[in-house]
Amino acid sequence: MPKCTTGYYYQNIKMNYTSRYVRLFPIDFKIENQEIEEIIKQINLVSFCYYYWNNEDCYLDILYMSKRWIKFFLDDVLKRFHYWEIGADESYDKDTIMGQSLFYKTNENPFYNYSSKNCYQADEIRFYGVKEELESYFYKLFKSPIEVKNNCYILNQKLVYTAANDRFDLFYSMKGNRNEPLDTILFADGCIHDIEATEKFGKKNLDIVNYVLFNSKKYKKSNISRIELVYKNRISHCFEWNADSHNWKSKTGDFWTNCIDNDYNIFFEWYQNQKNKTTITQ
Repeated sequence: MPKCTTGYYYQNIKMNYTSRYVRLFPIDFKIENQEIEEIIKQINLVSFCYYYWNNEDCYLDILYMSKRWIKFFLDDVLKRFHYWEIGADESYDKDTIMGQSLFYKTNENPFYNYSSKNCYQADEIRFYGVKEELESYFYKLFKSPIEVKNNCYILNQKLVYTAANDRFDLFYSMKGNRNEPLDTILFADGCIHDIEATEKFGKKNLDIVNYVLFNSKKYKKSNISRIELVYKNRISHCFEWNADSHNWKSKTGDFWTNCIDNDYNIFFEWYQNQKNKTTITQ
């Protein structure tokens, strides 16, 4: 299965997803263990899965692999849940996000139905194995000093990027369901498409991550051994330089926690407010 590199253009949303990261929000903010077991049982007809019930924020996370979305297994899913999904395509198109609900109303849509390409964010960049010739570039490019710890250059800079998080290899090796949160896992499948810095530097408007990735591939050598994109102290993406293949090995860990989709974040805030109101009245 071919890997992609930065610079691919966004194509129309497709439905041949390999992995589906579903988030189900019960409309009454609760779910019974028996119902979770029944949902997992239906998904297991085609795929093992990760799943986890977040009791504090009241949602059920499910990650599974299939060409079919969860409504294929659960016809009445929208009668009980607000439905959200981040989908990753097996051909490494950019991740998409979609949401549906019969109960979440907007001015434009009495039946909520939303889909878009998905964007992620990082608030820190870490560079490892920096060689001397890059030090002057760092300090010339950025006006504020970079924190250095054990040959790790730490830059506080917000990045927004699109990515593909296929996770095919993970599911291929799974031997059963796993009931655990996902936000500590890095997947071997996937890539970053486009990186957009909120601040641009230099005449060519290249941020430092794209600068390093582009030049290392061009000259088949890298003065940096590893780059990490971090959000709220969690690694969301990393690149490791392979000197034999003269290329970067990429790992992804993009989740809902660093999703920057405005419509989803508005919904999530609304859902939490509704939950809090219900708790107060009980």
